[in-house]
Amino acid sequence: MMNNRKSIASLLFALVLFLLNKGESFADEQSNLYTVHPPQLS
Repeated sequence: MMNNRKSIASLLFALVLFLLNKGESFADEQSNLYTVHPPQLS
């Protein structure tokens, strides 16, 4: 039982890291999108 709980915890930890990494890459894509297409104000 304890071993199963430990494996579940490690899976959750890996999932959290994956989601954080995905969120960071999405933020990078957003900033790249803004630098490639600046607002046409001036």
